[in-house]
Amino acid sequence: MAGRIFISGLAAACLMSPATWADDADVALDFFHQTCLAEGPDYDRTAELARKESWLPASEIAALAPVQSVNAFKSWSTAVPGLRARVLIGVTKSTLHGEAVDTCTVAMFDGDFGAFERRFFLRTDAEKVSDQSDGTQVSRLYVLTTAGRKQLAKITFPASPSNQHMIAASSIAPRRAPDRRGGRTLH
Repeated sequence: MAGRIFISGLAAACLMSPATWADDADVALDFFHQTCLAEGPDYDRTAELARKESWLPASEIAALAPVQSVNAFKSWSTAVPGLRARVLIGVTKSTLHGEAVDTCTVAMFDGDFGAFERRFFLRTDAEKVSDQSDGTQVSRLYVLTTAGRKQLAKITFPASPSNQHMIAASSIAPRRAPDRRGGRTLH
């Protein structure tokens, strides 16, 4: 009897463990959240993270930029445990409607990301502000607040739910001004 209770308890613990139930959509969302969303996009912070994590420089893939007016761009490629294909990360210093913004985009490939948007919506306080489709892909723009900072998130994915190609998740927020001590201000 004690053995059954132990095995039942162990099985229940495993089912509740994120490592057991996490799939590629959860892993992808966690990577996007940690890299771009949790503290908001930050060109310099992401470049420093890329150096520390030894991400490989990628070609200047301007298509990763979620806005058109790009002043500076960096991109990298890295393997993320739990995802089958490498991800691309791109950051920009840009201008949006005359305001200086930083952007951060994570592009993920070859996974089943149908649940990505639903899980993103459940995990954040995001409110959809626009929805566009060109027949092959869908782009949705959300406004949300993370760590007390308002930002936009743009999620772009294939229009066909059976299509397992790229999903791009971007964060866009006003550039943080340096504080008087030379660091970044907190918003």
